[in-house]
Amino acid sequence: MPDEVFHATIRNLKGIKYTGAVTYQFYGEPLLDSRLVDFVKYTRENLPSAMFVKVISNGDYLTEDLFERLIEAGMAEISITIHDRNPARRMERLQPLIDKHPSNIRVTSIHGHKSLSNRGGAVEIEGETAKKRCMFPRNAIVDFEGNVLLCCNDYFHANRFGNVVDESILTIWKKKDFRALRKAAKKGKPELQLCEDCLYPGQQSSHDES
Repeated sequence: MPDEVFHATIRNLKGIKYTGAVTYQFYGEPLLDSRLVDFVKYTRENLPSAMFVKVISNGDYLTEDLFERLIEAGMAEISITIHDRNPARRMERLQPLIDKHPSNIRVTSIHGHKSLSNRGGAVEIEGETAKKRCMFPRNAIVDFEGNVLLCCNDYFHANRFGNVVDESILTIWKKKDFRALRKAAKKGKPELQLCEDCLYPGQQSSHDES
């Protein structure tokens, strides 16, 4: 994400006195960005009333020094999901960080997890069952170009509703079509293929019916 897009996003949120959460994620590894500590600090300084600033990572590049600097910059929590074939080895490396700052780190694992996501139909999961409703419509997703997307599962950035460089995030959030799609997904009545594949995997799509 270019600096100007990041700053435009935070200015947008500052302009509406945003008090929700700010999370660094979306099909990438935030810890690979050398600007992350500065981004977290800028976010906290400009959004002092934000609920929390969070980083989601696989933990590969988390060091004690980086962890300390992120906390000092204003990060409330780093959420790590273990994908390793040997999860015990990963936990052994993370344990000292957990012991030192238990309230600033959350660790989960895909191993034995029964509710993995198919990422809007982008991947297949054996035995996945239908869901009753979607919890993602409450989040605004801003991609690296500044586009506001429907969902964090939209890997291909297919459903865009505006750009924070050109419009305020609040204007985009209140757009009639955007609100309607979020409402439908939340009720479990998806109107987009992305949502249908996510909520009702493996079932014949109504969009394919003649």
